[in-house]
Amino acid sequence: MKYILQAFSILFGFNLTFLKRLIDPNIQHLGIKLFPISYDTNKPLPPLSIIKVDEPLVSIIVAVYNNFGYTYNCIRAIIEHTSTDIKFEIIIINDCSTDNTLAYYSNIPNLNIVSNEKNLGFVLSCNKGAAISKGKYICFLNNDTIVQEGWLKPMLELIENDNRVGIVGSKLIFGDGDLQEAGGIVWQDGQTFHYGRRGSIKKKKYNYLREVDYCSGACLLISKSDFNILNGFDEIYTPGYYEDTDLCFSVKYKLNKKVVYQPASIVVHFEGVTSGTNFNTGMRKFQRINALKFKTKWEKELKSHFPNSFMNINETIVHYERPSRK
Repeated sequence: MKYILQAFSILFGFNLTFLKRLIDPNIQHLGIKLFPISYDTNKPLPPLSIIKVDEPLVSIIVAVYNNFGYTYNCIRAIIEHTSTDIKFEIIIINDCSTDNTLAYYSNIPNLNIVSNEKNLGFVLSCNKGAAISKGKYICFLNNDTIVQEGWLKPMLELIENDNRVGIVGSKLIFGDGDLQEAGGIVWQDGQTFHYGRRGSIKKKKYNYLREVDYCSGACLLISKSDFNILNGFDEIYTPGYYEDTDLCFSVKYKLNKKVVYQPASIVVHFEGVTSGTNFNTGMRKFQRINALKFKTKWEKELKSHFPNSFMNINETIVHYERPSRK
């Protein structure tokens, strides 16, 4: 049944999360907390309350273009699911949204919302947010995410207790409970592969701490000092795509630090909400364009990676576990 639903989703572009949850009630036993996707904005929403923090440890940056319901859930989840002993600030970069994003979030105390005068895209918006952030660490978080209980603490503990760690990424899962990514692989040709995609989030091979080639930017944690040293996301990838992979490569090959997948940090990611799924139109077309830029920029470093083949997936994972990598 799982693969039949996936086939329908691919063929017709439907979001079958709701249907799958009806057919497969076991999703309820995975411990995943979701919120409604749509809200009647003509009615009062449950208020969002953010604690004022003068010296945050973490600055959570959320770039937003429309999709009010997803953004509301994203902010709500941060508030409800972040450990109370972590001081954080939330910065929303409103990239010329045409819905009620600006009107609503401008009235939330202690939420820092900055509106772009013109549409800048994801890369420039994130760099703008990082420039005004006050935290020691920066967490880039997509607005189409729902962080799960205790998501941030294991990421922080990892990066604070090991100075060899430069970036930490979360376990990303689909809204239907399937695994979306347990860290990413970058092949020799510059193409990327989401390890574990559509696998079970309970499998042991997806649930241990690992060094990886990259982690997707849906949820990334990096120190602000390292981000500044690298001059932020490379703006050649404007408006977006491959900027996260590029940042991970810069951490790895310029700073000589590790990119680490932290499975204890769980984040639901509704992939493609803002950018769509059509590779030939809109924002998504830049995935192919920027793949070529990435390959050209990192041509030398990519030679040490494995060729693009499913046969090399396990070999890539084992590569980082060899004693010489410690």
